[in-house]
Amino acid sequence: MQRYFFDFVGGGRAEFDFSGRVLPSAEKALRLAELIALDECSHGERIGWSVSVADAKGKGLRVMTRRNHHSAKGHAEEQEFVSRNCV
Repeated sequence: MQRYFFDFVGGGRAEFDFSGRVLPSAEKALRLAELIALDECSHGERIGWSVSVADAKGKGLRVMTRRNHHSAKGHAEEQEFVSRNCV
């Protein structure tokens, strides 16, 4: 079990997760990051923000960004996650 941290980045600022969550694997942390991005980055003042995942040593795992595709009328038709591995 390892502690992972889920920071929000966007709008010219960052909101840091100082407590983190203990999870059994990096894969579980990435799945949780997708859920967090789906829930927290789709409404309110965090629309379009990213969720950055790092382990307890500060090694970045991935950045998850939720994007909406819009129809010609401006309505959101589908959503996808754009992820980028950190090196």
